[in-house]
Amino acid sequence: MLKLSENCPRVYLAGKISKNCWRHTLVPGLRGAHEDVCRSPQTPEREAFIYTGPFFVACDHACSHGPTTHGAGYDGCGSVEAPTRGEVFRRNCAAIESADIAIAYINTYDCIGTVWEIAYAQDRGIPIYLVFAPEIDANEFWVPRMRAARLHAGLTTATVEELPEVVSAIIRLAWRRGGR
Repeated sequence: MLKLSENCPRVYLAGKISKNCWRHTLVPGLRGAHEDVCRSPQTPEREAFIYTGPFFVACDHACSHGPTTHGAGYDGCGSVEAPTRGEVFRRNCAAIESADIAIAYINTYDCIGTVWEIAYAQDRGIPIYLVFAPEIDANEFWVPRMRAARLHAGLTTATVEELPEVVSAIIRLAWRRGGR
């Protein structure tokens, strides 16, 4: 059963973190949020949800985005001190554990952390929904696909522009299924 908070499902958005990443199209106010709960507003076309994570430094200069930083590297602009890798790991585990569902957007082949997030969520009984970017061969991700608790066959591929509609459809599907 979904743990309802403000009548909205809590959603973890797994996937590669990069400067101006796809999450910003789904979660207004995400830029600059640090462990604050962000709520995606409901519109006639989109379901509302509460974003549980991951949170990362959102510097438009990409000062904090680099190899293995998970978007939480030192903010070269001087506004944020970098958390340790252990702290980033603990925060992401807690964010996954607090979610009703996890949606993983796979838009690159080197998303090692995303594959781990899928397994971690599934091991905790959190339903997983996978969405692949059109340029990604989903067959290459057969292990995460086997780990995913639930797949919605008609919505497994989406461009960044299509993600808001796809995420809303997944949330509606999860709501009908009762979440966990």
